[in-house]
Formats: sequence, structure tokens, C-alpha cells
Amino acid sequence: MNAKKHQSSKLYPMFNFLKRKLNFFSIIFIFFIFFVLGIFLVKTNPDNITYAHAYTSLLTSCGSAIFNPSEELNTDCIFSAIEKEIKETGDIDKGIQIFMTARNNIDPFKNENEYPCHLMLHEIGDIVYYVLYSNTKNVLDINFPQETSRCGYGFFHGFMEHVIQNNSDPIFAQKTCEDLMYLLEKRMSRILDTCFHGAGQGFMLAQMDKIPQKNWNNFQIMTHDPILLCEQLSKLRYKKNCWSGIFHWVLFSDYGLHFSTEDVLNECAKLDIKEIQGVCYIWTTRILSFKNPEELLNFIKKIIQNTEVQQSAFYLNIAQMLDREKIPYEKMLALCEPMEDLFYKSCLNGIAKDLVVSETPEDLFKLCSGPTIRQRNAQELCYSVMFEKLSWIYTPESINAYLEKISH
Repeated sequence: MNAKKHQSSKLYPMFNFLKRKLNFFSIIFIFFIFFVLGIFLVKTNPDNITYAHAYTSLLTSCGSAIFNPSEELNTDCIFSAIEKEIKETGDIDKGIQIFMTARNNIDPFKNENEYPCHLMLHEIGDIVYYVLYSNTKNVLDINFPQETSRCGYGFFHGFMEHVIQNNSDPIFAQKTCEDLMYLLEKRMSRILDTCFHGAGQGFMLAQMDKIPQKNWNNFQIMTHDPILLCEQLSKLRYKKNCWSGIFHWVLFSDYGLHFSTEDVLNECAKLDIKEIQGVCYIWTTRILSFKNPEELLNFIKKIIQNTEVQQSAFYLNIAQMLDREKIPYEKMLALCEPMEDLFYKSCLNGIAKDLVVSETPEDLFKLCSGPTIRQRNAQELCYSVMFEKLSWIYTPESINAYLEKISH
């Protein structure tokens, strides 16, 4: 369900007005408005009642600060409202609707740089682990709505971290991820890889629970046991995604770890299994800053010999560069245009990843029909990449519906 379309709701003109005018005494009036309009709204559009309920939940938890940009908002109240909703109803979808309502309408919470959607959904994954999973201990007993794939599967990263942190057995991790694949892969094509990535992060959290804090900044001590746990998984695909979770966690976690890029590159070079070393290099290059894709590719070719690993590192770094530097997509494509086909495709993959994770598929369609792609005669390649990435977070039915819509 695309959150952008909800802004057309008949409720929003009223909410925009209230955001400017609301005072303490108006809060009581708001509850009355929601109650009186509820029956009418559900008859005209059932979705409206969901968002009216989301606003009511936010208002109860956060007070008038949600409508007043001048008031400092403690975002903990948003997650308290989400946790309360999921605990009372057992419905993850309703919790995420509260999140998206806050995301679309509360001014400070709209800021992606300050409140990254991926990390915010991590927190909802945490909530679901403690509120729902801890009661059942079985992912097959939980209804995961399509919205849990939003923002680069941040929900599942947060959820799986805790599932595996508290049971860091590779056999259990593999069964859990295969269960999720059975349950969700037809409508979330990245769920298997995402699950094992989250499992790697969970192995790292379990490692932190075991070793003294003084050793947290020792790369070898921190990663040795988790790497071996990933090694016990039955397929190379599973292992690679699990290792990616380890190195991602080491480099990007918020636990006060301090590894310099040079130190980590040196540690990658010491790893004696080439597949692990490749994954280490792929994730380590993501914390580097480059002026343009050519400079990035030259560096990757300098430190990585395997062509497949070079492509993966380049692809992930293009997406990272777009997110960090806010380079326009057409400009990035133009910068990649002189490159050989292998890396041009990796560049296109990186752009598509960023567009899909940011949930702007319409820009992806525009890109594939744009002048830069036509000049390269890469329309077929672009559409192939586009459909593969769209399947990460959209059901086949919603992709077909979108194609039907834009074809008219």
C-alpha cells in the first residue's frame, strides 16, 4: 500500500488546518470529531477510518506536539503508540499505519536524514519480536503484512536480530529463514537474503552479550565466532548473506564501535576464505566517500581482484552514493555511461535499488524511458533490472496494477 496516496484522504485538509491552529483545548474536540465522523467515513471510504484511528492513537500518546511544529517532539511517544496498538490488536499492519501516518504528517518525523525510514522500521521489528514473537516462538504463527518489506526490509533486520540474538544456533537460524521464505517469498522476493543478513547481525549481538565491552573494538575477537556460525549454514548463498550482516553490523551499528576504514580493509585482507574476504570488502567500501563512480570503480578494482565481487561492491556503493550525496539519477547514469557493460549494469542496479527502497517506482519507469538509457540502447536491460527490484517490496498484483495504470 503506497503511503503517498493516503494524502488524498478527505481528512487531510482538516488535519493541515489543525496542525496550524490546534491548542490544548482542541484536543477534546478532535476526539469528538473522530467519533462523530467515524460512521460516515467508514461508509464512504473504509481506509479513512484506519487513518483517523492512527491519528487518535498518536494524539493520545504524543499530545498536541504532533500538530505543533514549534513544540519539541519526543519520538518515543510514536513508538509507544505503535507498541500499544500491536499489543492490543496483534495486528502489525495497524502499527505500521500509525508509523506511516506520523511519517507523512508530523513535520520533524518526515526528515529522512534525521529519522531514516529503514532504522525506524528496525524499531518496529524490535517491538514485534517482544510483543508477538516472544509469545509464540514461531514465525509461521505471525501475519507479516506487505508493508513490513518497506524501506529496505528494515523491519525484518530489526526483528531477526533479536530472534537470533536469543537463539544463536545456525540450525535454528536456517530453519527460521527457510520458514519465512516459504511464508513470504512470493510477495517479498528478498526475504530469504534479508533474513540471513539479519541473522548475521543477530550473531553479532549474541557475541556482544558474551564478551567484555573492552573487546568490542577488537575486530578479530568480535567477528571470529559469528563468522564460524555463518559458516555452518548449508548453502553458500545463506553464508554470504549472513556474513554481510556481520560486516554491516561492525561498520554501521550504533553501539559505539570505532573501526577505521583502513583497519577494516587490513582485517579483510587477513581473512583466509576468499568468499568471506569478498563480502568483507564489499561492505567495507560502503563507508568510503567518492566524488564520482569512476573514482569509486578504480578504487574497487585496486583492492578487489574478483570481477563478481567488484560488481557487487560497485552496485552497493552506487546506491550508497546516491543516498549520501543526493546525486540526481540521470546525472549518475550519465557518469556511468562510458563504463563497460558489466559495470554499467551494476550502476543501473544501484540506481534501481535506491529508487525502490525510497519507494518512488514511478521515477524508475521514467528513467528507463529517458534519453540517457535510449542513447545507450539499454531499455531492455533497464526494464529487466526494474522488475527484479520492484519484486522486492511489491506483490505481482500491485506491479501489474501499476503497469496498467501508467500504460493509459
